[in-house]
Amino acid sequence: MNITSLEIAQATMDMFFCLFCLIIFVSIKANNPKQKSMRMFVRLFLIATVLFFGETLAYIFRGNLGPFNILVTRIANLMVFAMYIAMANIYVRYVSSVFVEKGAEVSGNSVKIANIFSCINIFIVVVNLFYPWMYYFDEANYYHRNNSWYVYTLILLVVIFIGAGMAIKYRKYLEKRSFISMMLFSFIPIIATVVQSFIYGFSITNLGLGIGLFVMFATYMYGPMSRFSTS
Repeated sequence: MNITSLEIAQATMDMFFCLFCLIIFVSIKANNPKQKSMRMFVRLFLIATVLFFGETLAYIFRGNLGPFNILVTRIANLMVFAMYIAMANIYVRYVSSVFVEKGAEVSGNSVKIANIFSCINIFIVVVNLFYPWMYYFDEANYYHRNNSWYVYTLILLVVIFIGAGMAIKYRKYLEKRSFISMMLFSFIPIIATVVQSFIYGFSITNLGLGIGLFVMFATYMYGPMSRFSTS
């Protein structure tokens, strides 16, 4: 199988985050959380598990020819882009539910707007299956961005900003540590995605996402968020 040292490093990092998120998902899910915010929190880790697994496959099989390798590469990339949409959308729902449970009068418009933008991105990804306006694969089965990748990414950032904006607007309802973790989860992937716009070959976005998830989990384990676990 044709795989470079950089691709091995990327796949190893993605698999580490995949297993980390899977363990966290199973551990928290086993407590059967009742609150909506915790159900959203658990879904973040489930979605991240699928995302990192898809990214692992994408880096292992890309650049390899043959029907099986080509099929896996395309499915893996589709998984990644679909899970990015799902994660951004669930994050907004998570933030909204946290503040509702804290007693804030949260308008449902933010979630509705996030849903609309998420649907637009789903449309872009689905259409790309037939018209490669977002990304495509060359004759060697390597992934390449196309113009609509930037549209997709911009919309994704808007959805994340919606969640961050809600956290800032209602920050008085949160303990400082929980607020900081929300901000880090929002802005580390945002910064990483902006950097990713200028970099090919290594997924800076996934690295930022993994760090953001780790911060969220650390806050859940050792901070005030831990009280949301099962009640």
